[in-house]
Amino acid sequence: MAILEREFYRSARGPAPADADFWRLVFDEAARHLLVRHEWRTARHTGVDEFTVDEFLAQHSAARDALLDLLFDLATIEARKAATGEIAGELAR
Repeated sequence: MAILEREFYRSARGPAPADADFWRLVFDEAARHLLVRHEWRTARHTGVDEFTVDEFLAQHSAARDALLDLLFDLATIEARKAATGEIAGELAR
């Protein structure tokens, strides 16, 4: 079975322009397991860490916020709330 991956965040690691961090949401169909994979690359060192989703969400970082945006589309939710409030205000008139 396939392993499905979706990159949800990337950031510069420095100092070289190619040094970077990548975060991916990974689903292994065979194991039926969802996890977050953090991979980093530098001129001297590369590595990979894997976290359960709950472990990852317990951390405070821009990568965590990006995953929450991907999962729940917070910008769309906020826009809907604002639109609903505007419509409710018009109906009350």
